[in-house]
Amino acid sequence: MKNYFKKTISILSLLTIGFIISAVFYYDQSARKFKEDYNRATAELYQYKASEDQAKKFSQIASSTLSPAINSNDPNNLSANLYHIHFGILMYHHINYKNHKLAVRPEILDNQIKYLLDNGYKFVKLSEAFKTFANTTGTVIYDKTLVLTFDDGYRDFYLNAYPILKKYNVPASLYVINQDIGRPGNVTWEMIKTIHNEGLIEVGAHTINHLPLSRLRPEKAYYQMAKSKELLESALGTKIETIIYPFGDYNNNVKKQAKDIGFIGAASIYFGDKPNRDDPYAWRRVMVNNRDLGPLLLRKLFVAYEILK
Repeated sequence: MKNYFKKTISILSLLTIGFIISAVFYYDQSARKFKEDYNRATAELYQYKASEDQAKKFSQIASSTLSPAINSNDPNNLSANLYHIHFGILMYHHINYKNHKLAVRPEILDNQIKYLLDNGYKFVKLSEAFKTFANTTGTVIYDKTLVLTFDDGYRDFYLNAYPILKKYNVPASLYVINQDIGRPGNVTWEMIKTIHNEGLIEVGAHTINHLPLSRLRPEKAYYQMAKSKELLESALGTKIETIIYPFGDYNNNVKKQAKDIGFIGAASIYFGDKPNRDDPYAWRRVMVNNRDLGPLLLRKLFVAYEILK
């Protein structure tokens, strides 16, 4: 009987220990997932706030500098000929049907690309633009030339955007966050390698953990950029030449580090520099949304690259 009770107590003890370990493990996993979801939501809110600020600033500038006809939000009163753009960079995140502040519907992306092509615009990869600016001495580097950039490496890029880009044979640049590769909702290494091997899309760095670089200690900011480049180059067997700063956040030290690491250029968001050959390490980009159709899209780019200094 004593042996029976000893065995029972031992079994119960083991079950209790197992339960405690399972509970701790479950709590740890839940806490990690909550932290990841919270960080992702915070990052996307920050991005959306930046896009709102951009829209307000562009609207103010357009109202004060453009004629009443150009200021109109009625597409019927607008003409593509009003907005001749030499060079600009478009910024996308999600390409899907979700009611998300950073999402553009696939048919809208299709419409935007078709409209731009129909109006004589061509597209290049961001690395090509950096090289062209660096090697050209003329006053007009490009004419009617745009770059499409897609941030964060969401899986809907591969599922929804990539087929549209292939349909029109339009090159673009995809910027991935290393820690998110393979996670639910993000591209896998297999997808990245497929995109890279097919050649239409270039892959660029968006750091390891998507942190605001200017707020980090210099050695941590350097690590975020350098390690991202190293891991991507090792996996793809090619040079990773460009980087996008998370949240468009940078300072002079971050720009210097990006150059020292070996990137040929870097881009920010709307508060970056107007593209120029003298400093290719913080070029501005324009966030695009579902309302940017036809001449309205060109007007936004016109303000960002031809009006805003």
